Amino acid sequence: MNSNWEDDLNSEQEVAKFLDKYFYQKKMISFKRITDVDSQYEGIDIILSYNDLKNILVDEKAQCSYVNKNLPTFAFEVNFIKNNKLCDGWLFSNNKKTEYYFLVWIKAKKEKHFTFEDIIELNCILVERKEIIDYLSKYSIDKNKSYEIAEHLRETKTTKFSNTNFEGFNFNFSNHLSEKPVNIVIQKEVLINLANGMFVVKPD
Repeated sequence: MNSNWEDDLNSEQEVAKFLDKYFYQKKMISFKRITDVDSQYEGIDIILSYNDLKNILVDEKAQCSYVNKNLPTFAFEVNFIKNNKLCDGWLFSNNKKTEYYFLVWIKAKKEKHFTFEDIIELNCILVERKEIIDYLSKYSIDKNKSYEIAEHLRETKTTKFSNTNFEGFNFNFSNHLSEKPVNIVIQKEVLINLANGMFVVKPD
């Protein structure tokens, strides 16, 4: 079984360096990078003030496994397996203090093991966590329903679950990964409509 966890963590750190240098300190009213492990576990990477948003708790999420792919979607974690136990994903977890997500699509000179100096461009969306959860709730998708669908996908070893009533999203099961995550994959257009801001970040 493959796991992208360690590679993604290293890549996310390089993305964070790039954002700190070329974006947050120049475009935000204020920002603070959070480094203590407990706060990061609670889904807080940075604290931002932007326009009318003051000191919001933000979780950075970058598509590190899909560099240069320009996917028209973003995946939101429902749950996963760790040490043979089912664990909450970050979207619905009660342990997360995240108020906003900073979603990042990456363009870089290298698709694997890149540094912040290899990054050519980041396309980013700032979107409130509550807005995403409220959007899904319009289609009767909450934590309990998501877990039911995730269990069905794992039992049937089906990679995708959709419904004719769903607009702009579906469920995806990555059985090939060791964590066996189930994600809600949301169309980028939907996220743009929910967003508080969209940004293209390039080196100076």
